[in-house]
Amino acid sequence: MPNDDDLGPRRQSDNERHAPSTSSAHAEEKKPPSSSRSSEERPPDSALTSAGAEPLFRLLEAAAREPAGPVPPIHVETDEGDEQEAPSLRERRFELDQMAHNQIAGGKGGLDGPDADERRTHIRVPSEFLPSEESEEEASVYDLAEEDKIALIKDDFGQLDSEGQPEKLVAETDSGIISGGALILGVLRLTSYRVAFHASLPPAVTRKSAIDTVLHAGALKVGRRRNLLRPRTAWCELTPDMLTTYPNSTEEGRVRPLRSDKLSSIEAVNSPKSREPNVFSIVFRTHGGHFTAYFEVGTEEGALAWVREIRSALLLFRHRQKLHVEPGQSPDLKLSIPLSRIRSIDSQSREPLAYILTLDLIQDHTNTTIPEPIIHRVQQTTKRKHDLEEANIIIQFGLVGEEDSFPEELKQAWRTRCQQTYGLEQIVLRGSGFDEEEVEETMKTNAKGDPNTIHALRRRFGVIEGDVFYQHCIRRSKMWPSYGLIVITDHFLCFWSRSVFSKDIQLRFPLHNVENAHVEKSQGPGWYGLVITVTGHDELHFEFRKMAWRDNFLWRLQEATETARRQTRVEQIQQEETDAVEPSPLARIQPGADKYEHAFAPSAISRLPKPINMPETLRYTIRPRHFVCLSIGSRGDVQPYIALAKGLIKEGHSVTIVTHEEYKEWIENWGVQHRTAGGDAAALMKLSVEHRMFSPQFFKETLTKFREWLDELLIQSWEGCKDADVLIESPSAMGGIHIAEALEIPYFRAFTMPWTRTKQYPHAFLNPPLEISGPMNYYTYVLFDNIFWKATSRQINRWRKTYLDLNATDVRGLAQTKVPFLYNFSPSVVPKPLDWDESVIITGYWFLDDADPDWEPTEDLSSFLKSAKEDGKPLVYIGFGSIVVPDPAAMTSSIVKAVQKADVRAILSEGWAARLIESKSTEAAVPLPPEIYKVDKIPHDWLFPRIDVAVHHGGAGTTGASLRSGIPTLIKPWFGDQFFWASRVQKLGAGLRINSLKSDALAEALVKATTDRVMKEKASQVGEKIRAEHGVDRAIDAIYTYLPRAAHDRTKLSKHTKVLNPENDHEHPAQTVVNEAAG
Repeated sequence: MPNDDDLGPRRQSDNERHAPSTSSAHAEEKKPPSSSRSSEERPPDSALTSAGAEPLFRLLEAAAREPAGPVPPIHVETDEGDEQEAPSLRERRFELDQMAHNQIAGGKGGLDGPDADERRTHIRVPSEFLPSEESEEEASVYDLAEEDKIALIKDDFGQLDSEGQPEKLVAETDSGIISGGALILGVLRLTSYRVAFHASLPPAVTRKSAIDTVLHAGALKVGRRRNLLRPRTAWCELTPDMLTTYPNSTEEGRVRPLRSDKLSSIEAVNSPKSREPNVFSIVFRTHGGHFTAYFEVGTEEGALAWVREIRSALLLFRHRQKLHVEPGQSPDLKLSIPLSRIRSIDSQSREPLAYILTLDLIQDHTNTTIPEPIIHRVQQTTKRKHDLEEANIIIQFGLVGEEDSFPEELKQAWRTRCQQTYGLEQIVLRGSGFDEEEVEETMKTNAKGDPNTIHALRRRFGVIEGDVFYQHCIRRSKMWPSYGLIVITDHFLCFWSRSVFSKDIQLRFPLHNVENAHVEKSQGPGWYGLVITVTGHDELHFEFRKMAWRDNFLWRLQEATETARRQTRVEQIQQEETDAVEPSPLARIQPGADKYEHAFAPSAISRLPKPINMPETLRYTIRPRHFVCLSIGSRGDVQPYIALAKGLIKEGHSVTIVTHEEYKEWIENWGVQHRTAGGDAAALMKLSVEHRMFSPQFFKETLTKFREWLDELLIQSWEGCKDADVLIESPSAMGGIHIAEALEIPYFRAFTMPWTRTKQYPHAFLNPPLEISGPMNYYTYVLFDNIFWKATSRQINRWRKTYLDLNATDVRGLAQTKVPFLYNFSPSVVPKPLDWDESVIITGYWFLDDADPDWEPTEDLSSFLKSAKEDGKPLVYIGFGSIVVPDPAAMTSSIVKAVQKADVRAILSEGWAARLIESKSTEAAVPLPPEIYKVDKIPHDWLFPRIDVAVHHGGAGTTGASLRSGIPTLIKPWFGDQFFWASRVQKLGAGLRINSLKSDALAEALVKATTDRVMKEKASQVGEKIRAEHGVDRAIDAIYTYLPRAAHDRTKLSKHTKVLNPENDHEHPAQTVVNEAAG
């Protein structure tokens, strides 16, 4: 395989760059990676010695050198000096901001010149985060004059220069501070008096976002001791302020928290140990002291991801806890270190990664504003027993790039300054959202009730601060009543019932989801009823022993929900004002950062820090590769691969889709290469309709009529995949796993339906008519795998020997359960089971928007839609693709009657009977009434957002499109996975499965879908979640993360196998530097 280029040059400063530019023509003449280190101490006349502390962090090597101890809170002094600033400085800042705004509007400036290529950062930044696509014309906003930058630095930190010796800008570079696995990107500047760092921090999230936003989620085994034999497997979710465990990942399970811990109770997050690379631990603070919880993840990559995400969330949580940003202000981090306060300077270069610049600072005992995450205190014990320990202050910057002269220029400026100064200027750290205090949570005095009960409620529901009000009541349900406590907190409505004979019942709903509450007549004498309506859930019925208790609770609930809604509206307005504010000119990242991408070793991806002040879609990249996607089936099976291919091409890779010939023109119109395999897709669909897909009759027909088709498929697949660097296959194509073995390349599977063994769902092709659970679901996968292999093994093994030069194999030798799997559907539709490994990723849908770019709506169609809206009639879509039916006329007639009975308006896509068989009906075409508008073809992504209900066959892509639009979905399944999707939609409550298209049954379903409040709300919630997902981006992230595992010998993989080793990359030695440092 070709060699990677780990990292390219960093972006240089805005004015005069201090590193010599390296042209692309000499890129191949790089010297082997070397390690150099230079250390400079304060001159002897200072009477101070260097601490000689080793660096604790390495930029882009965070996981390798992360501190094992706690992640303390960040503190930055609030910039209260703005009120006393000299008018000239304030006016100057306004003038510079206005000049920047005018330059953007006018499109002035540029990035032309011989060193233009050197002006780029090595991290991919999505184009939507940058000012605009024409960044070369807008760069002048960042090219402030030197005197303007000095003026802003003085404005921020105060004046250090003296008369006759003005402060001058010496150098500047992109840099970053790593704090607990998180990366704060910014700009580091050197002047003749100080080192200044500026970074723009993310604004605070709203209360609603803090509750609804899930930063990371997955199934974890949780135990209080490392050697616990049977830890509990639970679904864990990390939100911006809480870590919560649930019994499972379903919507029903996610309102039943098992335990909730505020991030403020986390003392430390410990990285996995080498002997157990998939286990990490968290130290929690409690009223009784501390305890350590151990979390086991399915893979090493998954454990590292959890540690990185929790530490990043901690950093941002503590930032928000003391946020002092007024609406309309930008939260910037500003640090000034006078050169006179530096005891020693240490710099390390690990070409071509980065320079690590370590500053050992002279401690100022009068200055208490230096935060622990920004610096690191190294305890130095003296020889004398009674001497006090002194903590040396260490701060580190990672300089992005190679051949950077910044360290040498810093040392020279520092030596010069030390010879001139006789005093110590103060270190200044300003910015919003930092405070020196530990996040101390307090219990308000107006929390009424038994203190032990209050404490138990806080612990179970994650309520640390704010009011807690509870009342005894009975909750009525369909099965039996439950006696317990109904609770109101600042953010949640909760219910807790304890039972000796069964599991505790815990319910928690965000207050902003509570729609209304009203009294009702009780079912028994002496009790007083209350009904609470929660968005997307059935009504909750409670009964109280006293009327005063009920009325008091109702009043408090109404007051709490109104306060929550009002606070949410206020926070949204404030956030909009803050988002509209431009960051400080000194904190802005250079434009054009997305124009040049530079490669990392695949094994380093999981160990890289998470940039907390960059968009979520920011991604570290790898060397360009040739991805080959192998798939057979309908258009819906191929279309997601086009969306994935577009994303990979944008990353700089080349992509080829190997599939049926009839899709060639369509695929190539999207700029994706196509190769032929799979024969006739129509014949495969006809066989699937006539005989339920992969049923015994299906295999019988296949074995008798399609042996030649399978031989042709295998041979063409091999020819189409020979030059692949990475192979991604739909498992229905059958040959990919063997081809990857022959080529010794990374292999992923991807599919539109569940294919991995689980106890939660049956196999999509063996979906029984009655709902089953537990082991029976798991056995459907075992049965299918064995039948599938038994039917094809003879031909496959013959093909392996003849074409692939491989020995025969069996199901166990394939180790299919250890293949990294990408599922391109939404976790909101198919929640991830607890028994799926971390390498099985539900990415979200891979939507291909504007799949038919030449399509335009007719005037008649637009008029029909407008007329239905004006008449107040629900609009429904009815279409079943190209499904083959025996009597199309009878089916159309039944649909017409149902539409008229339901009193709706319908858009009918009458595509049935379009393929391969002739209609058995001799009747003429059914005339359509004015309530129905017929179309031949219509893009779902255009139509579904404009209608109220969708009725279709339940294909994976069509189901995803209708659910994405947030409308109720009615499915009449015909074959294959359509039965699975119909059951999932009904289980979600976002639609119904229709077993018959008779007019009465269809009309009843249409009426329910257009009138049922809960169904419409649940469909809307599912649509909102799907629209917030980025399936293709998530898939590419997963590919980069699990590339080493996908290339590993699966027969030797276990949960404790370390796959993130440099030896597994088979790359140029430069690609292994990150991991060598980890050793």
